Amino acid sequence: MREQLLSLWPDDESVRACIKHEAETVDRAVFLAVHQPMQFLREEIGGQRDAGQLRDEQDLLDEFLTRNLPEGRLILPIVGSSGVGKSHVIRWIDAQLKRRADADDRHVIRIPKGTSLKNVLRLLLEGLEGPEYGRLREALSKAREQLDPEKAARLLMLNLRHRLEREAEAAKLRIQAGNAQQDDRLLKDYGDRRALPLLLGDSELEDGHWLTTLDGKKGVMALLAEQVTQRAQSEVDERKHEFEKKDLVFPDELLSTLNEGSRRFYSYLRSTRMDRLADAVRVLNKVLDGAKQDLFQLGDNSLTDLFKDVRAQLHRDGKELVLLVEDLAVLSGMQGALLQVMITEAVRDGVQELCTMRSALAYTEGYANVPETVLTRAGSRWVIQDIPGDSSQILARIERLIGAYLNAARVGRDELQERFSRASDRAAWLPVVDESDMEDDAKEVVRAFGKTEDGYPLFPFNPGAVRQLANAGSTNSKGELVFNPRNVINNVLGKILPERRLFAQGRFPPEKVGGIRPVFQVINEVNQRVRAEHRARTTSLLAVWGDQPTSAGEAAALPEAIYRGFELEMPNWGVAPVVREQHRTASDTLQRSNRRVDIEAPQEAKDPREVKWQQVLEAWSQGTMLAEPWSRELRSAIAEGILDYLPWNPLLLRKPHDGMPPTRQVYLPNARGQTAISVDQACLVLATEDDFADDVRRARVIRDAMAIVRARTLHNGWTYPGAETDSAVYAAFFEARAPQAEAFLRARYFRTEADTVPALVELLLVGARALGVDGAEGRGLTPKLNALLADAEAPPREGTTEWGRLLTDLAGGRSELREALLDQVGARQGTGATVHALDVQAVRGFVEATATDWLPTQHLSSDNSRRSYTAIQSVHTNLRSRLQRVLIAERTELLAWHEKASQWFGEAPDKSELRETMRTTVTRAKAVAPDRFDYDSLRRRISELNDLALVGTLKNCARLQDSDAAGDVLSVLARRPRPVVQATEELMRAFDAFLDQYERGVASRILALGEDPLGGQVQGVAEELDLLQALFQGIEEVRP
Repeated sequence: MREQLLSLWPDDESVRACIKHEAETVDRAVFLAVHQPMQFLREEIGGQRDAGQLRDEQDLLDEFLTRNLPEGRLILPIVGSSGVGKSHVIRWIDAQLKRRADADDRHVIRIPKGTSLKNVLRLLLEGLEGPEYGRLREALSKAREQLDPEKAARLLMLNLRHRLEREAEAAKLRIQAGNAQQDDRLLKDYGDRRALPLLLGDSELEDGHWLTTLDGKKGVMALLAEQVTQRAQSEVDERKHEFEKKDLVFPDELLSTLNEGSRRFYSYLRSTRMDRLADAVRVLNKVLDGAKQDLFQLGDNSLTDLFKDVRAQLHRDGKELVLLVEDLAVLSGMQGALLQVMITEAVRDGVQELCTMRSALAYTEGYANVPETVLTRAGSRWVIQDIPGDSSQILARIERLIGAYLNAARVGRDELQERFSRASDRAAWLPVVDESDMEDDAKEVVRAFGKTEDGYPLFPFNPGAVRQLANAGSTNSKGELVFNPRNVINNVLGKILPERRLFAQGRFPPEKVGGIRPVFQVINEVNQRVRAEHRARTTSLLAVWGDQPTSAGEAAALPEAIYRGFELEMPNWGVAPVVREQHRTASDTLQRSNRRVDIEAPQEAKDPREVKWQQVLEAWSQGTMLAEPWSRELRSAIAEGILDYLPWNPLLLRKPHDGMPPTRQVYLPNARGQTAISVDQACLVLATEDDFADDVRRARVIRDAMAIVRARTLHNGWTYPGAETDSAVYAAFFEARAPQAEAFLRARYFRTEADTVPALVELLLVGARALGVDGAEGRGLTPKLNALLADAEAPPREGTTEWGRLLTDLAGGRSELREALLDQVGARQGTGATVHALDVQAVRGFVEATATDWLPTQHLSSDNSRRSYTAIQSVHTNLRSRLQRVLIAERTELLAWHEKASQWFGEAPDKSELRETMRTTVTRAKAVAPDRFDYDSLRRRISELNDLALVGTLKNCARLQDSDAAGDVLSVLARRPRPVVQATEELMRAFDAFLDQYERGVASRILALGEDPLGGQVQGVAEELDLLQALFQGIEEVRP
């Protein structure tokens, strides 16, 4: 049977000859053999559409050939999106014209898409023989010979400069005359010789941007000139036809080398309004067509004149001129000339001077370079629609196209050409290759695969395969099915027909044929019912020819003869076939015979939420990015599941007190919201990229995910139908992943992506030293560990300063920070708060590192996945940043105090002697000083000097003169210098105030004596001055 079926599977040579991507490359007989009727929406230019009524191709041809042409011209635009069949329509018009009895009355010029302007010049006179066309042929041939690629690029740049300057001057004159045209102001501004022409003439840009790039590639002008001199290299014309904004963005390396004028204008283009680039591009494209036309160097003749001469000669020859353009964009460079000829009336003053000209112009929807004058004269345009319609209608069209191509390839190009050339009835020349000569079993198989409306066997396709392949490869940007012949050839026929050799070897279909993968439910069913050696082929068969079933019942609906066609055995599905009413089968009715079925209980309707989850996970497993809402919910369900599953008591761990699971440490491949963790770094891994590459493992992943989703998200328990099966899957999933989760939690117990232990250890230990906790400065690890976790209170007397407030906060924040640290390095049991053990190795290195410089530098990164962590992170950041700042300020303040105090008291003063000297000075001064001073307060401050650790504080602060290390500053601050500093500063200020007031009083009394004291007072003054001299000597001994 295999050999008989092979007769319906075209060989590679026939496929290459008859199934081509582009209409213009197909032989005419093959073209008509595969042609499918098309429909159009006829639109009035500037008017309303035909109330939704479609026209067929015969309507289009009738309008194109209408005899009512009083002006001797007709323009018929054909519009559609890329790949929808515009060039096919042009080719069909060409074929129909050549089949007509009056074909000799027309000179038909068909310009294929992707052709070069050089070739267009050749096509214009191809087939026009005789001396009358000699002059025209000579002129056009000369123009063709001059179009050298390198020369064309350089000339194009020069032509653009000259065109811009000429058009700018003409626009300026029109503006001055008050009859400005559209874009004239742009032409005047950007075409000025100090604007775009300056950039086009800059020598640095010429060699670094316009002709070639800095990396040796073709420049902008060279790419634009390709369309003039070279044919497109692929089925899709990727040549450059016009300027874009990016063409006016120059490499940074060139900017400094430009001349001053170029730099100035370029800065203007790029400065404040990006639409200046758009304006400049618009101006360049406006003159580009003329600049390309100038490349032809036709002397006194223009292309328009030459084309008019052709029309005049054809009129004298009694012929019409028909111009069929498959892509209007390829005519850039002679587009203006041709369009001008198209709109030129053949009749002038009642006398026809030029031949009747009929033009069909195909262009892509949105193409902007069709002049309004052309559209106005066209009157209407014919739109090939690719908007989504009824999917069954679109699929029927696709099936008919596939059947036509298969039949043509089965007949073969040579026989098609022969039959077409000798057929008297052009409507019935095409034979049909079918199963009529096959044996009965082969006939049954072929009929199971189905036939098209035209009677062509679909084998090796069936309607399910067409649907799946078309849905995968013939859709628009919204994912909606469209009829696009190029896509059908590439992505439907092109996915199956090259595999003929595998079919001949009995190994078809291969795994993942057509790139379509089965859903996980079917994979699981096949794994249970099919031998291992046939599983991959069976799942491929079901995914494509079985029309992607989602259950055993839907899989059972595929006829047994389909399996036989590919030499596979149909599984015993164990359920009744479930027919999806929205899906047509090969014969529009199911063949229910020969199915191996043991009927089970009917399946219950599925929860729509569950169906949606299955669809999302299936698409995800086949390469679609898992969107944020779904990935977040799936991670949360998995994280909560592992927290519920783990045995906390034996682990000596407890759940997070805020109830937030480690969702961001759950690894999901190709999912939104995934943190930058590897598989090895994750707490738990649902799947890897490799799992999705293998269909069996992929199905297992989706099965596990669905069990978790059903239990934790959809039903929140085990009371739903099928929960018994899910519970086993659920337990097996978490049991297999528990070791990795346990290892993760032991090593990084509820940490975030960044390791928080270093930062917590650092701040707790530095805080302990600042708060004067015993052991913080001690030698060895044990004292520091005790200080690390010890409680501490802030000294009450220091609470009013910034340092004091910081100490209060350090003491108050220790509880939260210590709890966060113990959550990661402490061992607890159950939900209790008692820490039974500390992971010394987890903190040892960080304790030792902190003790080397005592500088808090570690950060806690933001993590919004845990509420408690966010609060801890806020506390830590606040304290760490303040501690660094306050340590610097405190050292500065202590050094300033030390400098002043050492001048007052000396480096090692005797407090008793100092106190006595100051008391004596105050007592003696009071005898002559004013009575208004508060002597009791000053004496009290002097007395308090005895209780201050003045010498020790001076000595400790002196250490800071040679060291700014955080440890030294903390050591000084931990010895509580603040009371000494505050008391001595108050004493120094009070004593300074006393001395200042006393000096002012003495000076006032001296001034009161005058220059010539009276007799008896002189002696008294002298005695008083002696007393003052003695007093000042005493004062100088205690004042710096």
